[in-house]
Amino acid sequence: MPVLVPPSQTIVVFGASGDLSKRKILPALYNLARDGLLPERYAVVGHGPDDWDDAAFIQHARLSVANFSRSSLTEEAWGRFAPHLHFVSGTFNEPQSLAPLEAHLAEFDTTLGTEGRRLLFCAVPASIVPALITRLGECGPQPTHRVVLEKPFGRDLESARRLNAQVHDVYDETQIFRIDHFLGKETIQNLLVLRFANTMIERIWNRDAIDHVQITAAETVGVEARGAFYEETGAVRDMIQNHLLQLLAFVAMEAPRSFAPDDIRDETVRVLRTVRPFQPEEAVRGQYTAGVVGGREVRGYRQEPNVAPDSPVATFVAVRAFIDNWRWAGVPFYLQTGKRLPRKTTEVTVFFKEVPAALFAGGNLTAPVPNLLSIRIQPEEGMSFAFQAKPPGLHLANQTVAMDFSYREWFESNAEAYERLIHDAMVGDPTLFIRQDAVERAWEIVTPLIEHPGPLHDYAAGTGAEWTEYPAGSWSEAASRFISPRQWLVQTGAPTARIGDIMTRTVYTVTGDVCVADIAKAMAKGRFGSSVVVDDDGHLAGMLTERDVLRAAASGTDLTTATAAEWMTAEPMTAALDMDIADAAELMGTRGFRHLPVVVDNKVAGIVSQRDVLSARIHAHRPPPHPT
Repeated sequence: MPVLVPPSQTIVVFGASGDLSKRKILPALYNLARDGLLPERYAVVGHGPDDWDDAAFIQHARLSVANFSRSSLTEEAWGRFAPHLHFVSGTFNEPQSLAPLEAHLAEFDTTLGTEGRRLLFCAVPASIVPALITRLGECGPQPTHRVVLEKPFGRDLESARRLNAQVHDVYDETQIFRIDHFLGKETIQNLLVLRFANTMIERIWNRDAIDHVQITAAETVGVEARGAFYEETGAVRDMIQNHLLQLLAFVAMEAPRSFAPDDIRDETVRVLRTVRPFQPEEAVRGQYTAGVVGGREVRGYRQEPNVAPDSPVATFVAVRAFIDNWRWAGVPFYLQTGKRLPRKTTEVTVFFKEVPAALFAGGNLTAPVPNLLSIRIQPEEGMSFAFQAKPPGLHLANQTVAMDFSYREWFESNAEAYERLIHDAMVGDPTLFIRQDAVERAWEIVTPLIEHPGPLHDYAAGTGAEWTEYPAGSWSEAASRFISPRQWLVQTGAPTARIGDIMTRTVYTVTGDVCVADIAKAMAKGRFGSSVVVDDDGHLAGMLTERDVLRAAASGTDLTTATAAEWMTAEPMTAALDMDIADAAELMGTRGFRHLPVVVDNKVAGIVSQRDVLSARIHAHRPPPHPT
């Protein structure tokens, strides 16, 4: 399907000086412009209370792009984007306070020939969205206007209904784009293709083959400067009601009639209607106390700025969900999300049922680990499938192996979620945006947890201690008991083995003067994913990967004369023997590395790959028999 270039329009960013605009919206617009995905005639108009002119806003946007864009800031791309940036200072506290902005937008309608098309992005706190919608209603809303709303959409079912009614007084549902940035992730969209374009997958995607599903969204950060916001929100409202329930819907939905927007959204709503409302006895709540994360001491939640010293707000929640339909009856979906956990990850893991153990009793055979499909959403988007295979040897034996797919490895470009979602809103495609009925059904599901939250466990940062306290940096012992006798896959890598235990000691090593052609042949013959480049003293000088070889070939360089020193990555990231596999997994995911050399006294002792780390996690995860 070709990518559409949006028609001429004005993009208005309310809250243009805020954190969301700085980190996400402005970099996304720059990348869309850089990639030729904005119209030839457009304007980006920032609005906020700051005493800025156009030049100040342009400087603010430049710093945002320099610090947060996925692609580098180039003068050529910036020179094409910057002239489209404008700023109007103001608030929307009083009636008609948006009149100056409306006057500017009317001028752009004329000079740019937009025919009144506007994208109104409400990047403001949820508490002031109603006031902003009221002011927009005073400006003569037109069918050519579209409004983008950020979560949370209300703070409970009743407030969500009131907000929807207020927005509908001004805009039709077809003009409203409720954004959940998780749905803009490539891996989430790929769920549709994975499930419905692969016969093998869809035939086993049901209660007959699947034991349970885990959905995890873990963060290492605390609430940081958002204490006041989090006091009103908590983990259920912040993550479960929107992000995790939307992930569940995409995993569990039936095949749509087509990929038309409402056909897809009809199916996600249909499956949400069959999710049982969450009950307190099917959930665990926690709140982090002081601890250690990433080697750094951090304070507890109640010591964060703007947080009450006796706050009962949960920063961690685990929930057992059930879907009452023919496909999923009896299959538990375990959802967990929390702050100040040992590592940052968002992933969906599908656990298939065990094979009969009697067949693998005795000899060199071991009870097979069930097949599992792990879908990584962040930080490293991709998928892994674990299955059983016979290792080489004279005797029959079985071992868990994994097939791994990484977006970074297969595809050159991977747009950020906000780029995709802003572009879709500009062309009027609501597929990945949340409809009114989905919002309200999600609130119905979590309402029992909000009204009757249950006991609060404290967890301390950075330790594996029992969950009387929840230390920042530790996985939840309470959540482990909650899911027992099953286990959380994300916890099995933190830490269950050292890099020194799983690394490959045989390393393909070359010196910098070896030609790339010879290295490519050796990689193909020995099936090496990378080569380590050393200096004359045997010290690490760099890494040359398959991607580097392909980059050299694509440049037109003569590979018989090109050398490893010319095309290697100098001073690469390294691992130590005592590094645990969870830290290695996070390092690889956040930096995009597929291999890390293991260095002792500046000499290479081995190499560890993403596949080694994945296999170690899977081997550590040996679920006990099915619960009775």
